[in-house]
Amino acid sequence: ALMVQSVVFLDCKVTVPVYIFGATVVTLKHWHWTGFVLASLVWHVAFAGMMACVVFAMQYHIAAKLESEDVSSLLLASRRVLRGVCDGDLVLDRCSHCIVKVSTTLERLLNIKRKLSGSNFLDLFLDADGRQQFLQFLQSEALPQQRKAAIPPCWRIVLQGAHGPVSTDVFCT
Repeated sequence: ALMVQSVVFLDCKVTVPVYIFGATVVTLKHWHWTGFVLASLVWHVAFAGMMACVVFAMQYHIAAKLESEDVSSLLLASRRVLRGVCDGDLVLDRCSHCIVKVSTTLERLLNIKRKLSGSNFLDLFLDADGRQQFLQFLQSEALPQQRKAAIPPCWRIVLQGAHGPVSTDVFCT
């Protein structure tokens, strides 16, 4: 019954006083019947410690789950907003930086007739300096402490289009 109480009442402000009251009643009855309460006290202290561990573990798990869902929902919401505002989206392979999916929006933006799917995105940069800055931007976004609960930052890049340079903003989600 006391274990059910610790599961039902997750707040220690409720669980501890109710448990202390119940333990006091049981200990007094045990003392009244036998006159010896040491075993009862040891049992109640041990069970109170176990119950406190269960309550704190459950609270920690619930808090971690809520935080995880908050981060996930923030990331999904920011992706939806970005997809609604941006001209398109692009999926790159993490290692090779090749374009993974169909990239018609990028082909339209650069006014290129050939298909860019499967090609290396870094080859589209105008200069090596811009390519290197973009790689640093991707590396900084890969760090876990920066991705915690933030809206993805923007980075301006210049790509080679069919009729000259094309400046565009990119987001790493």
